[in-house]
Amino acid sequence: MSFVNKNIVNAREKCVEEMMDGLAAAYKGLLHIHEKYPKVAFSNFIPPGKVSLLSGGGAGHEPFCAGYVGKGMLSAAVSGSVFAAPPSSQIFEAIQQLSAYNNGAGILVIIPNYTGDRLNFGLAVEKALKVGVKVDSVIVGEDCAHQNAKSDFAGRRGLCGLVLIFKIAGAMSAEGKSLEEIVWMAKKAVTVMSTIGICLSPCILPDGTPSFTLAESEIALGVGVHGETGIGKFELCSAKDIVSLMLEKIKESLSLKNGDEVVVLVNNLGSTTEMEQWIVVREVTIQLSGDGIKILRIFCGHLMTSLGMSGVQICILKCKIEDETFDVLKWVDADTNAPAWPANGLLTLSHLHTSGVKKLSHKTVPYIDLKVEMDKRWKLPKIDKNGEKLIFTCIQDAMQALIKEETKINLLDTECGDGDCGTTLRRGAESILSVLDSLPLDCPGALMPCLAAACEPHMAGTAGSIYCLLLTTCSPPLADIKPQENEDSWLLWAEAWGKAWRCGLEGIIKYSGARVGDRTMIDVLEPACTKYQLSAKKSIKDLMVALESTLEAAEKGCAATGKMIPRVGRASYVNATNLHEYDAGAYGTLVWLKAVIMVLQRHFSLL
Repeated sequence: MSFVNKNIVNAREKCVEEMMDGLAAAYKGLLHIHEKYPKVAFSNFIPPGKVSLLSGGGAGHEPFCAGYVGKGMLSAAVSGSVFAAPPSSQIFEAIQQLSAYNNGAGILVIIPNYTGDRLNFGLAVEKALKVGVKVDSVIVGEDCAHQNAKSDFAGRRGLCGLVLIFKIAGAMSAEGKSLEEIVWMAKKAVTVMSTIGICLSPCILPDGTPSFTLAESEIALGVGVHGETGIGKFELCSAKDIVSLMLEKIKESLSLKNGDEVVVLVNNLGSTTEMEQWIVVREVTIQLSGDGIKILRIFCGHLMTSLGMSGVQICILKCKIEDETFDVLKWVDADTNAPAWPANGLLTLSHLHTSGVKKLSHKTVPYIDLKVEMDKRWKLPKIDKNGEKLIFTCIQDAMQALIKEETKINLLDTECGDGDCGTTLRRGAESILSVLDSLPLDCPGALMPCLAAACEPHMAGTAGSIYCLLLTTCSPPLADIKPQENEDSWLLWAEAWGKAWRCGLEGIIKYSGARVGDRTMIDVLEPACTKYQLSAKKSIKDLMVALESTLEAAEKGCAATGKMIPRVGRASYVNATNLHEYDAGAYGTLVWLKAVIMVLQRHFSLL
């Protein structure tokens, strides 16, 4: 079957910016766009002294997320490209602006449970904390298609239930609740909320290809909003049977029983007709009522779409949390002027005046200020000229190796991703090489953030955030090293690099949730780091042995990914029988790590 991808756009590369501009034009009394970052939308109603809410994610899910910017819901939203997480630098900018205009009352960052979003939003939160911003985050993952997934990584996806968290948290903020109270409530609400989706046809990706295939008589259960195939395919049946199949999953997940009170969302995934949408609403009402479950509120419409996918999601939120009833309805029913909230009906804005609207333009701290990082070199430990040359060669060879392996890494990524992992790594490598001569190579503690700054703007989505996180969080041990008299400096640095490696690894794990065995770059980094740290490094001979055993551990870890079932991010939804011999991210990690180790081996063999 051939697919024709017809879109009403001017230029594909500008479609998200133009979409945001159009939204702001339609609701100019409610929100405006950041002057420098056209994918960042701010509410015109940011009351001082009250908690601000920030969220976002990839484009292609409209009206999520900018459609929920307004009084009583989100204070700002950051969009990425289609199905790609927004860059952490823009999220960091939005956090700073909100903090300035709410007088430091605090910011809640609501993160969809996808790897790229967790990493980019998480990294921005860490940056904000370092510059003194009061901020906290909540990860929302209510997808019961993967209800047995570990809660600490991106397996249980964030779906349309995010909208209910926006509504509850936004109403609590308007009520004057503290950041701590809102965070506590939002986290509790996620534990009593479940969503399941079905589709009759896949979404058509921007390049014109379908996200997966379905026979004419098939439906898919448990689909996500990024084109994931779901947990099973079934023969097309009646609306009654489809809704029954969906509700069984939700009832099992939430242990729903006679007497429970709930709030329900029915989400149109894109191209489902309103006739079908309202038939689903009718069936949900009949079937839940038949089980003695009381629906206190039910909302429906285009809440969080997947481009033009034909299908629906059902989300249910229980109104009782840990045997205590909270006044959820008060928050659900609270006033909001966010244009996409379905209870607003036909919202007209003719009575709103745009004159005097205060544009956010507070002076903010750059995401990574290269000048500041370069200035730090004078206060931080230095290495000698030989060490500086060694670092230059390590970085140069590692980046050139990644560029050379672009095609193979892309091929490995075709089954578990978008087939662009190699291209992403190549872009980051080229950006680092282009500024390598100007970086503080004599000061490792200042060098790492500079490397992060060099690659972050050019590496999109998950890979970019992972490497930026690695380079950012690994720097403290390199800045704290204290040389001792009569002690070889290279011994101190050999230990410091191991500690830095461990810190960077822990930074990735904190936000990605990935562990050894999940078929990721962690399967290379963790065993290799452990082997390096446990190896003796008291002499040149010791160091040579340590480097050799570290490389062996990395190669063994990469090879092991060929037999692993992916459990993190979009990779966790692929057919395990179709996997390549290595994970793309793991192989990419091995490429640059091997290049670095080979440079070190050549250097120390000459001493």
